[in-house]
Amino acid sequence: MSTSDWQDAGNILCIRPDSLGDVLMCTPAMRAIKQSRKDCRLTLLSSASGAAAAPYVAELDGVISFPAPWIKSGSARERRWC
Repeated sequence: MSTSDWQDAGNILCIRPDSLGDVLMCTPAMRAIKQSRKDCRLTLLSSASGAAAAPYVAELDGVISFPAPWIKSGSARERRWC
């Protein structure tokens, strides 16, 4: 990716399909992206657990929840046991 590609990016997808804590640890990086590209749309792709942080991260414009198979569900009824 060249510098001009980065400057032309209108939509940026931040992929962190892990748990809530992992997403929170990435908030400084998301903040830096948003500061360098104020006019871009920043979307987070994460597990349901990680996506729960989205309302508390002001830099995010959207969130996509991905059912990551390595993240245990919060509900015992929804949990799959191997």
